[in-house]
Amino acid sequence: MKLKDRISILFCLSLVLLLITVQTAVASNVTVENLNNKISGNSFAEFLVKIENTDNFTKEYSLDFGIRPQWSIITQPLYTLELGPGESGSFHVYVKAKSEMPSDHYVIPFTVESDDEKISETLYITYGDIPESEQAYKPTVKMFVTVEPSYSIDPREPFRFKLILNNYNVLNLSDLRVIIFGAGLNIEKSISLGPLETRKNYYIDAQIDPHTSPGKKDITVALDKDGKIIATDDDLVIDVLPYNDTQINVNKTQKHLIIRKEITILNNGNQQLNFRYKVKTNYFRNLFIKTSPDAYTLKEDGNLYLAWDVALAPKENTKIVIVENYLSLVIILVLIALIVLGYFLFRSPIVCEKKVQIEKTESETKIKTKIIVKNRSNKQIKDLVIKELVPPILSVKLIKQIGILEPSKVIQHEKKGTLLEWKIDVLEPLEERIIIYRSTTKLSIIGELLLKSTLVKYKVGNKERITKSNSVITQI
Repeated sequence: MKLKDRISILFCLSLVLLLITVQTAVASNVTVENLNNKISGNSFAEFLVKIENTDNFTKEYSLDFGIRPQWSIITQPLYTLELGPGESGSFHVYVKAKSEMPSDHYVIPFTVESDDEKISETLYITYGDIPESEQAYKPTVKMFVTVEPSYSIDPREPFRFKLILNNYNVLNLSDLRVIIFGAGLNIEKSISLGPLETRKNYYIDAQIDPHTSPGKKDITVALDKDGKIIATDDDLVIDVLPYNDTQINVNKTQKHLIIRKEITILNNGNQQLNFRYKVKTNYFRNLFIKTSPDAYTLKEDGNLYLAWDVALAPKENTKIVIVENYLSLVIILVLIALIVLGYFLFRSPIVCEKKVQIEKTESETKIKTKIIVKNRSNKQIKDLVIKELVPPILSVKLIKQIGILEPSKVIQHEKKGTLLEWKIDVLEPLEERIIIYRSTTKLSIIGELLLKSTLVKYKVGNKERITKSNSVITQI
């Protein structure tokens, strides 16, 4: 086969497929022919509804006039009309008023239906004796309204209404007014419709309040002509979607050692807001924190938080105040420092400690007493006098040994005991002196023995001061 023949065959096949596709896509053709639309009394208006089946298969057509209580409608054929591919046919329609009616222009909409189609058409009837002028016609407009891009509305986003209008009479409606209300909307827009103009589209932009509560909202669209409503669509329902928009603003100020945070939480959404607001903290910081309103502590993932449960209606806000006051901490530290400094400034420069060792035999108990006197200051201390009162139950034995200070005075009293006194002219800074003496019990006794505190007198400048050692209670 030659190349030219192949190309011709392919072209023919493509043309056939194209014709089949086009034929399949085209709907049936319907036209309404007016045979007599001016009637009065019991006379019939006559119309011819012509139908052409443009599909490539047989279809069965019927007419649906809905419920028309004012009119008596007869069709021939009565019920259905069957048309093969490419065939044409018609319904003969007879219409009369069931009772006397006011003289006026009337519209009877109907649909031509098949298995896969529904085509809207209209019959126009003039009943009674009325003038033929344009002024005699009453506005007859049919309106269909949709919402774009969706009936589910995000109140933060704009949307629009699509109006499809059909003018069913010869009036030139140049001063129509569209009124839209519901869901907080109040929109008015002027439009126009030409005589017998159909399928005229108008788009009206809209934006509802972003804080409109979620849920279904009824919308009414009305068409006004000279102060009278001539068409309405009050079955329109939009679904307002919920959303959350939480705005948190933190204002921080600091003065000296006081840190103040004001946290403002605003519910900018369109539904109730319930959430937990948290601020990270620790146990030490909590000692110096005050909040309004009161917070509770919360531990999550090993971290400690201050927390508040917040519940806000749309457009409602609340304020949380956090004050960290470290001034009290500084005051406490300063007081501690002053106490420590005062202790070192005013403490006794001389410390005196007494230690006792007990040694028992069958005939007596030996006691070795050690008195340690130390200058813990950084200055010389002069004219120290150490006084020790030994109980009368003990007999004192003095030790003469190099390095051990001997008493400068020993006074015995039968009832009070033995008074020992040592004198030290100068005690250098951080110098330590050790005084040791021995004593024995005069009688063999068993029980507790109290050795009273050693008394140290000395001078600091021109003032005489006294320091005491610890007392000792021992078992003998």
